[in-house]
Amino acid sequence: MEETNRGKNINQLRNLLQENNKILISGISGIGKTDLIIEYKNKYNNEYQESIRLSELHYQFDLRQSILNNRDNTSLYMIDILRNIDNWIVALDFASAELTDQDIWRCIRENIPLDTLKKTQHLIVVRNKPNVEEYKEFSHLEMKPVTQDNWLLDIFKDFNKDILQSDCLLLNENIAKGVPNLIKLVSFFLKHSTSITNANDLIEQFKKSEKPAQDTMLDLIYKELENTEAFSKHMFHHVAWFYNTIVNFSFIKSIAKIWKIPSRELTKTLQLMENFGLLSISVENSQNYVFKHAFLTYYRNHDYLPKVIVSVLDLLPIDPVYSPVVFYIFSMYLEAKDITLEKDSHLYFITKTMVADIFFKTMILDSTSNFMKVCTDLESIKNYRDEYPHLKQWYDLVLGNYLRVGERFQESNEIFLEYTESLKDFKDKSKQAFEYMFVNHNVGLNYRSMGNLKKAIQYQEVACKTYFQLFKTFYNTFCEELALTYFLLGDMHNSLKYFNKCSGMEIPKSYITLAKVYFTLKRTKEAEKTIEEFSIKSQKSNLKSHSKLIEEYNNYCMEISNKSIVLQSSKYIIVSSTLVVGLGYLLFKYLKK
Repeated sequence: MEETNRGKNINQLRNLLQENNKILISGISGIGKTDLIIEYKNKYNNEYQESIRLSELHYQFDLRQSILNNRDNTSLYMIDILRNIDNWIVALDFASAELTDQDIWRCIRENIPLDTLKKTQHLIVVRNKPNVEEYKEFSHLEMKPVTQDNWLLDIFKDFNKDILQSDCLLLNENIAKGVPNLIKLVSFFLKHSTSITNANDLIEQFKKSEKPAQDTMLDLIYKELENTEAFSKHMFHHVAWFYNTIVNFSFIKSIAKIWKIPSRELTKTLQLMENFGLLSISVENSQNYVFKHAFLTYYRNHDYLPKVIVSVLDLLPIDPVYSPVVFYIFSMYLEAKDITLEKDSHLYFITKTMVADIFFKTMILDSTSNFMKVCTDLESIKNYRDEYPHLKQWYDLVLGNYLRVGERFQESNEIFLEYTESLKDFKDKSKQAFEYMFVNHNVGLNYRSMGNLKKAIQYQEVACKTYFQLFKTFYNTFCEELALTYFLLGDMHNSLKYFNKCSGMEIPKSYITLAKVYFTLKRTKEAEKTIEEFSIKSQKSNLKSHSKLIEEYNNYCMEISNKSIVLQSSKYIIVSSTLVVGLGYLLFKYLKK
């Protein structure tokens, strides 16, 4: 992009932001950014209702490069959320130096309510690009200049203050080669190792190894851990399966208790992992641990995986706040394809249920066939649900979805309605309403598939209204599906009513249905605009069914137009016939006279 265009886009952003709402941080590979963000956050610390989690900056607001090329439809919904919260700080981390300012400007404009920003709503734009002239006035905090020379020294010093500058250059040239992860591991290792204490000895170890540099470093770290008293190999390989997500110490402690790992060994193992850079403690809460997935992947041992699955799933009912752990296990399952499970085991039941559930939730992104494949023997393990009451509801929900996707709609409804009976014992009424809501939605879809549209609407409307009562906003998917049901019923006005409640389309085919509604109501310009928007979205997301859906819309328009012509022709014939008969009758009366 030309410098003039870049400046123009940044100026657009700067003009829309008040002075105390803006900061742009730039640097190489993330170095120098976090300190500025902490400084900014501390300055306004008592004013926030919602704020970034420093340990997960790049996850907090998911606008990375992948979304630029394949945007989903959550942006408008995110804007609504941010409009309704008085105090927040959002950090947008654009990691690629290849992104143009036009790309960034577009993402910010579509996801942040720039037009209504308040003094307590703060936007930070973070990127790995050297500052250009236009950025100088953008930030009201003093920028920290970052160059290749002081960057290397800074990152070594960040993890090991005692390291000599001459050693930094030597280690980078022979081992790290400017890779931040390696610099971090090398710095930590020289600080805490008892066997290798100087740069030259460490470099000699690398010269002997034929493995990649990071693997060599991780091997040296593990050897150091193994030779340390009270290190628990079992605990280490257990947590090696955790992803780069915050886990509370109490949860880790519960896992250790299941496998009878002494507290001394647990504490020592976690301390060693922190010393060597394999985990970090959350800035915001000293009881929260972040396991470094990028490094721990190397240590994953499939022999420990079944025990990991059992312990984590057993703890879920006790600590439901850790339900995201299910996603760790899904990843484990996919990575450990060589694992076989006995079909009459507790582990098989819970793993099968969990994997089927995850495949169902990702079905729109993946495919129906994969979901059906993992559910092949789901019914045959139905007897296990009574043995594990805390998994029964989860299993019933998965089985109901499996039957629905398999077009066994009546059986699916029977399971869903049985599931609702178990919800009556819920003490948490909000949780109860939440569960009822999704069941009502699914039952409604089943009735629609069976052709009972009025019954479908009855259940789907309850789901829509419940969601609104709980969250004070409408859920796009519920509204889109209900709009489709009304369309199938021929009620275009109610169909349009529910489409208008959507902040964005989650289901690609909804664009086609909405365009059909507009066309039927003779609002052809809006129909054309909807199809145009659908084509733009499809191109960005590379939707394979685009042509087929456009053809479906064109055929529908032709059918409606032909019916209209036939109807007009019929009216003409009827009117003409009436006139002929009338004139004939008058002529007959006249001639009789």
